[in-house]
Amino acid sequence: MTESAQCAKAIRKELKEKFPAVKFSVTSDNFAGGDAVSIHYVDTLDIEKVETITDKYQVGTFDGMTDYYDIDNARDDIPQVKYVMVSSTLPATDEVLRAFKEACKQYGASPNDFNVFIGESSYIGDESTFSFRARGNDALDCGIHRRLEEILRRSTGDISDMSYREYSEGIQHKIDY
Repeated sequence: MTESAQCAKAIRKELKEKFPAVKFSVTSDNFAGGDAVSIHYVDTLDIEKVETITDKYQVGTFDGMTDYYDIDNARDDIPQVKYVMVSSTLPATDEVLRAFKEACKQYGASPNDFNVFIGESSYIGDESTFSFRARGNDALDCGIHRRLEEILRRSTGDISDMSYREYSEGIQHKIDY
């Protein structure tokens, strides 16, 4: 088993112990310039919480200004790789859709200002996922992403009485023109 495969196995085990309710996709890769482990999940869990576990598995950091990889985190007690990448996708749940609507309201935007996608995760089986993109306005997109994260962190519960079905049908109608 390669070092990257051992590293992926160790990360998978530790994430499963720490976050048993979250399903993670943990894959390893070997290439000419080194090796990597990629982690993806569909949940509202903060990436920072996952990175507190995964950071130790990355042996160093890359400085793009000097084109230099600095081995500043080497350990002998665990398998490590050159790069550990963590990404997540929001689940298409009522909580996330209500939080999106509230984020738009707080930011002074309308959900109709966005292309909204509800589909299946390409990483994790049939998990239903939610994503959005502002139509031609990157600043609005970033602002709503930040507000959405804040709302989800607070776990405010029910924000509106709009159901997932009403919301998704309304958005789909708007997108179909």
